[in-house]
Amino acid sequence: MKFITNTKPLADALALGVVNANVSKFHNKSNVVQISATDKNLTINIEADRIITELTLHGSGDAMTSPVVMVDSILFKQLIGTLTSSTTTIEFVEGGIIVHSGSSKFTVPNKADVEDYRLETPVHPQEGAVTVAVTPENWKYVQSHQMYSIAMNFTSPIYTMVWVGDDGRVLVGDEARSIYTQSSKSTFASPCLLKDSIINLLASLPEGAKMAKVDGSYVVSVSTDGFDMVTQIIPMYESDEVGSYNADIISGLFTDLTDHVTASPETIKRVLNQANLLSSSSSDEIMLTINGGKLLLKDNNVESYIDVNGNLEGVECKLTTDLLYQTISKFDGEAIKIYARVVDGQVVGVIFTDDTLFVAMAGND
Repeated sequence: MKFITNTKPLADALALGVVNANVSKFHNKSNVVQISATDKNLTINIEADRIITELTLHGSGDAMTSPVVMVDSILFKQLIGTLTSSTTTIEFVEGGIIVHSGSSKFTVPNKADVEDYRLETPVHPQEGAVTVAVTPENWKYVQSHQMYSIAMNFTSPIYTMVWVGDDGRVLVGDEARSIYTQSSKSTFASPCLLKDSIINLLASLPEGAKMAKVDGSYVVSVSTDGFDMVTQIIPMYESDEVGSYNADIISGLFTDLTDHVTASPETIKRVLNQANLLSSSSSDEIMLTINGGKLLLKDNNVESYIDVNGNLEGVECKLTTDLLYQTISKFDGEAIKIYARVVDGQVVGVIFTDDTLFVAMAGND
């Protein structure tokens, strides 16, 4: 069977559906796309961790149905992205497909045994279901400003996910490194836990994407003149099995904040970059001290005083240099507020905020 469709919508659909960051050796099905066709539609199925996607493109086929093929997801996306002809013909042959573009043709072999290895199909929202607009810029913010703090080991598996609330809160943290970040970028209808693959997807969506809740999943719909995309997002939920994120305890760190100083993040970042250049290990530490209108950053190689404004005094807290540098780098404005976290009269950590991003870091013993 041969199916002909417009090249640009096909390239755009694959660019949206195949998120490079979500293709992983730890999730085998993310490495392939499943392709099939009818006389009117080309269907491309895609999976990633906790994500099921279906792309539908219009066109013309010379048979009622095609064989089902599975080809390398990144390879197919990249190949289609290089084509310059206005239309592309996909020929279904034994062992894979042949892609025809202008006077050229390209053989793309099956990567999986299609008899034993089928991708799932996303659920669809019912007609008239309540939808909310997805704001990709919000998730790009989470991706660029908070995901650095996500846990990378499985000592506490729940912190390898992002907690989102029904009140807009987005929490990303790592219990092992004692760092927690908070923003107000979520539009999810109920508290749940999202894998990083879902954040990658949400950040890559175009304007106009809609999301509806379907049972325990969320379904994202994108409709354009050239293609339609339906993606089922499968969050996890706090339970005895998964555990608790302790979201209210974490958010409590960012309430009732009073005494603080205001400082230039660019100045602090410059000093921390210098400290990193002279450090010998990513685990090296630096002492942060606030007294007399000055913030002192000091380790074995660096001693730098920075002017600050405010009423916070008597703070001394040892922090991991590189993690502090990463944190300060996430603040975009000209000023940040710095608070001390005090327990039983002792400074146990510091809190940084610009009123959009909140970050709590515990001091090192």
